[in-house]
Amino acid sequence: MSILDKVKQMLGGNAKTEELARQGIDKAEQIAKERLGGKHARHIDTAAQKAREMADKIDEPDTTPPGTTPAPGRATPPGRGGTTPGPGQPGTTPPPYGP
Repeated sequence: MSILDKVKQMLGGNAKTEELARQGIDKAEQIAKERLGGKHARHIDTAAQKAREMADKIDEPDTTPPGTTPAPGRATPPGRGGTTPGPGQPGTTPPPYGP
């Protein structure tokens, strides 16, 4: 189940879902700015904008094929995708010194 489906389910799945999500984002943005006293306002604005973009997609049909998982927001770093790390990569033990 995608995050959008979860939001729809939590908010009742009615036509007001998108508007309720936007109101929640606005309120969270306001509270974060107040509590941080203006610090990190640029980051808060960026996060709120990304959340609004996702809220705009709430009423769109889910295009993810059944049985698959949507791609994550970040790519998996090299050597961390379930494979054994190669020499020199984090998570490896250096070779022993001496003969």
